[in-house]
Amino acid sequence: MKTSIDRQAKTLSNSRFIFIIFCLALITGIIAINVNDPQSLGPDSTGYINYAVNIIKNGVYSPLENPQEDNYFREPGYPYFLAGILSLYSIGGKVEYIRDYDLPSRRLSEYREDIQFIRYSQLLIVVITLMLFYGFLLIISSKFVARATIIVCSIYYPLIVYSVLIIREPLLLFLFTTYVYTFALYCTRGKQGFLVVSSLAIALASLTFQVMLVFLPITVFLIIIRPGQIKWNRKIIEMTIVTIVYVGSLSPWLVRVYQYYPDVRVCKTLGCSLTHESTKYIGSIRLAAKQGLISSEDLSSLEHENWYQLSSKDIYERSFQGWYLQEAGRWNAKTTPIKNKSMRRVRKYYSYFIRNWLKHNWSPLSLKEAKSSGNYLAMMPFMMSLLIGATSIIGLLLFLVKEKAFLLMPYMFYLIGTVTFFGSERRRSLPILPLIIFFFTYFLFTLLKHVKFTPDIEVSRS
Repeated sequence: MKTSIDRQAKTLSNSRFIFIIFCLALITGIIAINVNDPQSLGPDSTGYINYAVNIIKNGVYSPLENPQEDNYFREPGYPYFLAGILSLYSIGGKVEYIRDYDLPSRRLSEYREDIQFIRYSQLLIVVITLMLFYGFLLIISSKFVARATIIVCSIYYPLIVYSVLIIREPLLLFLFTTYVYTFALYCTRGKQGFLVVSSLAIALASLTFQVMLVFLPITVFLIIIRPGQIKWNRKIIEMTIVTIVYVGSLSPWLVRVYQYYPDVRVCKTLGCSLTHESTKYIGSIRLAAKQGLISSEDLSSLEHENWYQLSSKDIYERSFQGWYLQEAGRWNAKTTPIKNKSMRRVRKYYSYFIRNWLKHNWSPLSLKEAKSSGNYLAMMPFMMSLLIGATSIIGLLLFLVKEKAFLLMPYMFYLIGTVTFFGSERRRSLPILPLIIFFFTYFLFTLLKHVKFTPDIEVSRS
């Protein structure tokens, strides 16, 4: 009888806490949405919205108004996610293309209720994501540290403000958190249903950001090295499940792209016409412009003529028939070889790590502008992110020494593979930002317990 009462009290306590966190994150998000200019919109966001409008209105995948054919420049995950949100909005409102957009100021000419609806919908998805991350933390740490972490996450402005921007990273945060949490449940409970959900989540994440393709072999690798006495026949079955669910989830999209351009090489970038060959060409002419071989006007002309203004079919054609690589080689032959290329690459990757781990902030001004204007309030996000980022590194090291780190390996692979090599923009760190906050909280309470300010706090999972 006493055990039953204790269980009910524990359930009630958890429900109350989850409700409080839900409200905190919701309030922070509402503040973030209303404090910022509602007509402010990034250039990528306009394309995503127009993709979604076309999906709803005519079933064509393109960012152009009233297009005649598909355009596969973007991965499909986020445009279809927006199409789902705007379909709900269209029940009582009107869905329109982004037309009156001023690129220099990055603003719309008028207030759009449908865009605000997207922001509030994303906020709800991110609040749900925090609940999933809380569940993951209960697996790897104590309830006290898990709760403290989620409280910080729910009021941490950089995390919430990135989550309501119309970019693909908020969706990627949700899908990657779902993948990590359900994979952890599979590892701790051994139920293959969790592995199916985990495989589906990472497949959808790959359709949102093609770099996530690497997580198919990573997941297979994690199954192989999973701790415990697990027979090889079971591991083979589970690796097969992952592969079938993953490939099956991607197949409808790849079949559609293949029907548009029947060449199996379109699968290399998940059908995205931002091909490896075209990016090499763009990189070569940009290097030529940087070294003064061509003017900025000529660079813009070459980019538009040979990339922006081409159809996806033309880009595939030039990619797979060698035109881009041939032109890239021609331009590279004209440019001066970069000295100490290896060291430059190391410095670049290091700067990506610093930018995404230590400077995961949002601020209306750059740090340089804030300093020169004497606006110390605007510098607060930088100071806060530097404090959390720096101490979280110590928290990471402490956690790896004391705890079982296997369940953190997906995050570590994301950090090393995605943030380090593709972290040219700070928003790339959004999927690991809750983990950075966790390591900060873990460090803080480990320190407090060590100096005996809070000797009775349970930091590690019992």
